[in-house]
Amino acid sequence: MKTTLNLKDEILKNAKQRAAEKGITLTRFVEQALQAQLLEPSKTSEYAYKPVIVRGTATPNVDVADRSALYDFMETDDDRGRY
Repeated sequence: MKTTLNLKDEILKNAKQRAAEKGITLTRFVEQALQAQLLEPSKTSEYAYKPVIVRGTATPNVDVADRSALYDFMETDDDRGRY
């Protein structure tokens, strides 16, 4: 199939040079490059965020809506303020 591509000059120049070094046509070089990209697994499908949900039964030791109380709690030296 015949196709027209608009490529940056530098990319086309490098592609022609690499094709010549490999002793293949520019068409074959572009086909191989596209094939390599198409065979590579999708990067976006490798990772799926799965949050860990922990349900507790204890009441909180501090009102998280009260910023001052929250900072005071986090700065305590006993085990209550450690997480």
